Amino acid sequence: MGVGWTTPTPALVAFAGTVALACSVVAQRRVSTFALLVGWTLLGAALAMPGTSRTAPAFDGPLVFSVVLGPAQIGTRQPRSGQVVAAWPQTHGGARDAIWTGPLTVALRLDAARVAGLGQGSHLLVKGTLAEERSGWVLRASRGPWDVRRASPVTRWRHVVKVLRRRVRRVLGVYAHPELRALFVALVLGDRAELDPALRATFARTGTSHLLAISGLHIGTAWLGVRALLRRALLLAPVGLSRGGAVLGASALLAWCCAAAYVVLAGAPVSGQRALGMLAAVTVAALARRRVSPWNTLSAAVVAVLIVDPAAVASLGFQLSVASVAFLIAWTPADDPASHALSRLHRAVRLSLWTGALGSLATAPLVGRVWGQVPLSGVWTNAVAVPLLGGATVPPLLLGSALGAVHPQLAAPWIGLANATGSAGVAAVRWFASPERAPLWGWQPSIAAVVLVYGVAAGAMAMGRRR
Repeated sequence: MGVGWTTPTPALVAFAGTVALACSVVAQRRVSTFALLVGWTLLGAALAMPGTSRTAPAFDGPLVFSVVLGPAQIGTRQPRSGQVVAAWPQTHGGARDAIWTGPLTVALRLDAARVAGLGQGSHLLVKGTLAEERSGWVLRASRGPWDVRRASPVTRWRHVVKVLRRRVRRVLGVYAHPELRALFVALVLGDRAELDPALRATFARTGTSHLLAISGLHIGTAWLGVRALLRRALLLAPVGLSRGGAVLGASALLAWCCAAAYVVLAGAPVSGQRALGMLAAVTVAALARRRVSPWNTLSAAVVAVLIVDPAAVASLGFQLSVASVAFLIAWTPADDPASHALSRLHRAVRLSLWTGALGSLATAPLVGRVWGQVPLSGVWTNAVAVPLLGGATVPPLLLGSALGAVHPQLAAPWIGLANATGSAGVAAVRWFASPERAPLWGWQPSIAAVVLVYGVAAGAMAMGRRR
């Protein structure tokens, strides 16, 4: 029974690699190179280790199994199905003691009354034995005072997320304008199920569909807002606690935790994971009091997302997200601080036009490859839609939703402000969506052409200004 203690698990090896990479950031130059090599080696070893087993655990006697319930069998006497995801000895102390991991589909032979009120996806802890029959694997619960127990830690967090999402929907339903309600739900929670198909087609024709996804705009807005508030609050702490940049590091770390909670609340989309990974690199740099390269930040985010979900590399949303951010890093003009308000406004307008054009150019090969046409109006529509729907609508909308989850009346002024800016943004997108203002370019490049376009862009960036 000592396998779980003597054999290193993939999670333990990955944790050691992450610690080594963190040491490479803060250690001296001689140590950092070695730590970087060790970190990447350990991460590669963790990915290569067999983390799951599709066969049953070869142990005699009863074990404790972590089970995810399948759908309820209505009108049949067949046993309820489920998936065993892990197994422990009877004296288990947590997931670290797991001697076997799945998943493995099984038929549950247990007291039906114990799971009668539980829906599909509920997590259980079942003490029993696993056996293979002609019909497949069967999990028999042992008889006694403890045979089936609800896995409360997992279901409790899921319940909290569901309650928060329900409260946000209720607040938006009360204070959001009826024509903007479904749009605001998409902007806050990433749920586009209730969005009007005509409005979705309007966003697609104008090349502004990226505004409907939970991306760096939303995560960055939440992170910046929380960090600013925490920094103000932490500055009130005693002087000794704020020495050496402790306020900057602590505010960045706590703000990242809040941003991570928001990503979970929004369903953890790939674009949100990428933005969260980039913010993690920025947060580590703030804790180490070092400057961070935008390219290193993007690379760290890509690696983090692919470690969590290797299949994300084939996702179109992930590809569009990485391509647009890479173009913005490579070609956005350098910061030129202005001395007076008129110059700052002029620079903001120029930057909005430039970034809108960059985003459309960055995603054009991938969009054309998938849909066979590229919306050219994204070059000029994003220059208006991003400031109105992104910069002016998302911040008060997120703040109002967060306050509304505490008390609905606190959300009224902020969502009212979002109604005004959101209405202007939707009106602008609809105006630009007319056929004469939103031409479509029929283009479906081959894979070689897509690679060639991005290769030429990377070569031009390498020969030009490096950031």
